[in-house]
Amino acid sequence: MIKIKVPIDKIGQVDTYNTIKKQLKSDPTNAYTRMGLMVTCYKVNPEALNKSFREWKPHSLTQMYTNIVKNLRKLVNEGLVQAKKEGKFYLYWWKA
Repeated sequence: MIKIKVPIDKIGQVDTYNTIKKQLKSDPTNAYTRMGLMVTCYKVNPEALNKSFREWKPHSLTQMYTNIVKNLRKLVNEGLVQAKKEGKFYLYWWKA
């Protein structure tokens, strides 16, 4: 899909870092998995994520997942978010 135009007032408003930061900060009593953030923040269908990584469709989901991981690491390094591996999932929550 090709994006032809974007409203000027929307430029700079859609960025993964601030979207994730806002979600975690607004719900400090819960921890989220990476895929949980995809479903919560971006309304991704959970059924689409219930497959192996290379079978995700649309393929832009893999790029979204990578961007979320990168920005979660940034938030952890800045000391705003805590992370812990629980079983096979990484959990992230707002550091109170």
